[in-house]
Order: sequence, then structure tokens, then C-alpha cells
Amino acid sequence: GTRGQPGGGSGGGGAGAGGQGSSGSRIELDTILTTGSPIELEGALAAGADWGQWLRDTDGDTRTNAFHIACAEGRPDLLQVLLSHAPRGVDTKDKRRRTPMHHAAE
Repeated sequence: GTRGQPGGGSGGGGAGAGGQGSSGSRIELDTILTTGSPIELEGALAAGADWGQWLRDTDGDTRTNAFHIACAEGRPDLLQVLLSHAPRGVDTKDKRRRTPMHHAAE
């Protein structure tokens, strides 16, 4: 994929947007999306963190990317940063074909 668009795979996520797919980058981005600040997220994205990679698959059925997590965590501040890097990311779908807005409503 290219920067600003999710990586490969059906559903809109994957490990291709920034070329990062290591578990270390996943853990860092997941942590920032849960407890971090917009400045930390901006720095991670500027350093090549892949917002489109699958970050969580906790129940074996739901894979989510950074947009899904920011919405699920109730973090509009982080969603704003993500949107500035990848406006179309809000339209991505998880493994169950739910958008980030579905996660925000739960």
C-alpha cells in the first residue's frame, strides 16, 4: 500500500501502509492509541508507524487498525491526528466488516 491508504487484505487493513509490520511497532502504536497523547501519535506516524496494520485480534475474530482503536477508546484527539495523515482511514473495515464508527458507538 501507499502512505495514507491501508495495506493489503480484504477489510481495509493490513501490514502495508508504512511498510511496518513488526510486533514492536504494533505494541507501541497500540499503547499510544490507548494511553498516549496526540504528540506521541504524530511522532510515531512521522517515524513510519503503519496506521493501517492490524493491531488487535483479541478474540480471534476481530482485527482492528488504529482508526478502530482510537474510536473504541473514545479518543477524538487521536482520531484527529489519524485523519490528518489518512482521511480515508475512517472508511476502513475490520475483519467483521465494521467501520471505526461502529466501534465508537459500542
